[in-house]
Amino acid sequence: ETNLNTTITYKRRVRYSGLHPKEYEHKYKEIRGDESVSERVTSKGSTPAGQHIPIMLTECLVYLDDVIQAKSKNIIALDCTLGYGGHSKEIIRRLSSLSNDSILYGIDQDEMELKRTTQRLNNYAESLQNE
Repeated sequence: ETNLNTTITYKRRVRYSGLHPKEYEHKYKEIRGDESVSERVTSKGSTPAGQHIPIMLTECLVYLDDVIQAKSKNIIALDCTLGYGGHSKEIIRRLSSLSNDSILYGIDQDEMELKRTTQRLNNYAESLQNE
């Protein structure tokens, strides 16, 4: 049985005065969760607002893969520009698959970001252990 009384609610986009939006949440449509907007921004070679895409990740990890092949345990890795942790996240994933005493050190000049990234990476490492 079909119910013909179903109402579809449509939410208009936020209107703002002037030519350009002034507030962050109005300016960047991709932070509202619209995947098509994020895909369009990424296809242009840009990074969607509120996201982080590590650059040259594959090129950097070539060296780690060489080390893993030559020495499959007790690897010590160092990320000298930890930042948001994009490279370190992949390093952790690769080292955790070895199931040994390998370790990653990360340093960064920005103390506030270092604390947030450390917590984010610790949570990620714990999630890998629970898989």
